[in-house]
Amino acid sequence: MFRQKYTIALFVVLPAWMAACDSPEDAQPPAVVRDSAGVQIIENQAPLWSIDDTWQIETEPALIIGVKDGDAEYEFQAIADAERLADGSIVVADALAAELRVFDAAGRFVRAIGRSGEGPGEFRNLGAVWRYGDSIATWDRSLLRITIFDSMGNVGRIATLSASSGESLRPAAAGILETGALVSRSASVVTPALGEGVHRAAGEVTLYSAAGQRERALTPLAGEEWVGITTNDAGLLLTPRPFRRDGYVAIRDDRIYAGDSDRFDIALYSGTGVLRQRIRMAGANAPLTAEDVQVHIDATLAAQSEEERKRLLRTSLEQTPFPDSYPAFAALVPDDDGHLWVAESPRAGSAERHWLVFDSSGRWLGRVIAPARTRVLRASAGRLLARHVDELGVQTIRDYRIVKRAETPAP
Repeated sequence: MFRQKYTIALFVVLPAWMAACDSPEDAQPPAVVRDSAGVQIIENQAPLWSIDDTWQIETEPALIIGVKDGDAEYEFQAIADAERLADGSIVVADALAAELRVFDAAGRFVRAIGRSGEGPGEFRNLGAVWRYGDSIATWDRSLLRITIFDSMGNVGRIATLSASSGESLRPAAAGILETGALVSRSASVVTPALGEGVHRAAGEVTLYSAAGQRERALTPLAGEEWVGITTNDAGLLLTPRPFRRDGYVAIRDDRIYAGDSDRFDIALYSGTGVLRQRIRMAGANAPLTAEDVQVHIDATLAAQSEEERKRLLRTSLEQTPFPDSYPAFAALVPDDDGHLWVAESPRAGSAERHWLVFDSSGRWLGRVIAPARTRVLRASAGRLLARHVDELGVQTIRDYRIVKRAETPAP
């Protein structure tokens, strides 16, 4: 039902970039820090880690929760999220099963919380789970509802988020603060009525009270890019744009991170909504070449087994206006120690997933390679909690140890 791996095998982490220079006087500092109207701006130019300082992620997970065939409690249908609680137990949110499943620190099933429905403690479209003190907070995307359970699964507070500006932006909770206040990344809905071309959802980051009442917008933040294409077979197709830009929001404790992947500029707000810092990286986004586009098209078509579906996909992809560059990043994950993990946009045809790690002051430490076919959900207590999907589509939760230089075992 679950299995553990204890053999330590470390990923090779990319070496720290060194600025080319003819003399020490020519070397640029790793980061330039300045103040702008009380907001600290950090322009990162090089990592602080040397090759001997880098963190590494064990190749073998310390714990795997989930099976292809076995007891129903360990078979996942659609993992939406997972969270590690203060006692080390792991809560997994399964959207199709419409329930939370709680496992102890050794991966043994403890209890299920919730069921399908719209009543208290029920879910219609379970989308996220967060730790909230000793309690568990959940988000229902269809009901626009936050439900807080105690550790035994009893229903506590319930809050339904009110609509944003002019009721044109649909709220999507991004997390819960230490105070119980809520943060939403609200966005408009892109519809076929917009016609052909590239469209981007409007949006904002919004603060809500613990009762779900909209208090104020923190900052505008655009949503996903979509593209409308007219075909002879299906008329107007509206699909997410490949290598699309998006807005990202991540919450941990009293920190709110928000950024648009159009460029590397991540804002840090306090729990009261005060802008404290902007974390930036020098240089332009990596260019998206014609070869990259072709690799993406070939890989997308190869994943389709049905010929008619493949033909329609080929037609739409050949008409799709691809961007000129990769997004600046693809995910934000703050950890419990004040670090911010930022996912680099995956390169076409590559299974590797690189993460940039920033310290609590906003300075770039270095780059870490995460296991392939995983989506990192949480970073805490020197561990990464990730969703893994294998070649057969089997979903599992995997717990990886992060080995820091001082903790690296002797050979």
